[in-house]
Amino acid sequence: MPKWKYALERGGDKSLEISWKGHWKNTEVRLNGNLLGAISNQKELRTGQIFQLPDGTALRVQLVKSELRVLRNDKPLPGSRSDPAARLAVSYDMIYVIAGLYIVLGLIGLIFQVEFLQTQEFLQTQDFAIISVATGFTLLVLGFFTQRRSLIALIIALIISSAVLALDIGQVIYSGLLILSDINTVYIFRIHEFGHFLGDKALLIGWIAMRIPLLIGIGHGVGAINALKKESAPTV
Repeated sequence: MPKWKYALERGGDKSLEISWKGHWKNTEVRLNGNLLGAISNQKELRTGQIFQLPDGTALRVQLVKSELRVLRNDKPLPGSRSDPAARLAVSYDMIYVIAGLYIVLGLIGLIFQVEFLQTQEFLQTQDFAIISVATGFTLLVLGFFTQRRSLIALIIALIISSAVLALDIGQVIYSGLLILSDINTVYIFRIHEFGHFLGDKALLIGWIAMRIPLLIGIGHGVGAINALKKESAPTV
């Protein structure tokens, strides 16, 4: 039986426990081991249910798409999927992942001169490897400041990652179109050559596909930082 635990406030004990059976059946909500209530099936969980806590606050539990939202007085509980701090953690983790991949691929290309790791044909292998490593270390620094809630660092990291991804996508599309539009080659042979091209670029296409969800994860950090700044803003 899956089981998640949450603290009612940031830094507090994880006294709230939510457990359920397969396909979100019989979802039970407990506080300090005491049963607050249960939601019998997924349909009711998607509608959402409110439980009254001993301190008078309202706890709302609702399944939205694949995300279990746990709100106390309409604010996400710390550590829940909709918690801004948790979404920010996903964002800077994604930056670190992309940075690490760029550094590793760049070092491999630099040390072993592996040409198949190169994505831009107009660059020499060594130049591409150096740029890749430099990009990786730049993203590491930006990830560090993003972790400290710097919106500017996050946006710069997002722009750099998106620009490099766009260059790689453009390279694949441009090279593919050159093959398909070659009027000196019979159409059926163009398709055949294009098939070989896709095979040769399989690693690059996979590398592109891997980064798209990572970029989406990074983008979620923008709203998370704004929400955290509002949360920590002094009240008048």
